[in-house]
Amino acid sequence: MKSVSTEKEVDIVLWIKLVWTQKKKVFNWTIYGAFIGIVLAFSIPKEYSTTVIIAPEGKAGGNSLGSMGALAGMKGVNINSSSVTGVGEKLYPEIVNSSPFLLEFADMTINYEGQLISMEDYILTYQKYPWWKHLLSIPESVLNWFAFHETHSDSLTIQNSPQLQHAFISSLKSRISAIEDKKSGVYNFTVEMQDPEISMQVADSLVAKLQRYMTDYHTCKTRMDIKNSENMLLEAKQNYYTLDAEYATMVDKNQRLVSKLAQVQLERLQNERNLAFDIYQQIAAQVAANQVKLQEETPIATIIEPARLPLFPSSPRRKLIIIGLAFLGACIAACRIIVNEMLNKEKETDEKIDE
Repeated sequence: MKSVSTEKEVDIVLWIKLVWTQKKKVFNWTIYGAFIGIVLAFSIPKEYSTTVIIAPEGKAGGNSLGSMGALAGMKGVNINSSSVTGVGEKLYPEIVNSSPFLLEFADMTINYEGQLISMEDYILTYQKYPWWKHLLSIPESVLNWFAFHETHSDSLTIQNSPQLQHAFISSLKSRISAIEDKKSGVYNFTVEMQDPEISMQVADSLVAKLQRYMTDYHTCKTRMDIKNSENMLLEAKQNYYTLDAEYATMVDKNQRLVSKLAQVQLERLQNERNLAFDIYQQIAAQVAANQVKLQEETPIATIIEPARLPLFPSSPRRKLIIIGLAFLGACIAACRIIVNEMLNKEKETDEKIDE
């Protein structure tokens, strides 16, 4: 075993010496790699990242209604606060990546190089790409030109063109990320754009839209319950007022009468009026309880780190690209030298065997 390991160590030392004897070739390949790295690094457009950190309001399983729950209890209404609607903040990444959410940014007005344009125009028209991407997209661009020409491209907008919608959503989705910190429970929303002001503006708008989405999600059922209970309250109120008026009229008409039939009708009408009043009172209490519940279910997200203007680009990392490709060039040169030496040795061995 020692001899095998010794032979491997000897081979490595020989390879290092061999590469060192041809260090000029390695140096040339390193220069080639660095030059390619410079071309690539300066061909990739700059990107600016804006990160917003928010902490969603947690809902414990206990009595989280506090004073409002006590107020509802005084009215004889029991609100079960231990239930949690849906999955809460776990929906953040899905909402951010959903098509309806991303399409809301299409009409957003932004300031780009002194002119006001829509987010749709910025994403689909003003984005910069590396030169090799333009070359690779030539066949697709030709096909799209013929397709749009056949469908009168002048009338195409993001509202009536699935192709434009798909392009806008795909591009914007790749520039927005939502990551949850498992330990702290906070969410990091990062927006990457080629313009620092647009990056900050989109990040700020993203948080506002997300809060509205989550509010609609959490309170959808409660708002529907409030609307239905308010309609029922109007009907119950009208029914009670009608029966109350009929009862008062019958009492006035039968004050001096002792007819058994009249007494039975009066008692029956009184029971119906009392029942209508009880229903009216219960529905009114339910409306108040739903209004309290709506306020409690409205989510509150604390913004820990607001959107700030990025001062430096987040990508491309030009130094890393140049150094990486220079190192790759050196590795390729070293591998070529070693492989050529091994092939030459095999060739010499084969020639000696043939002799």
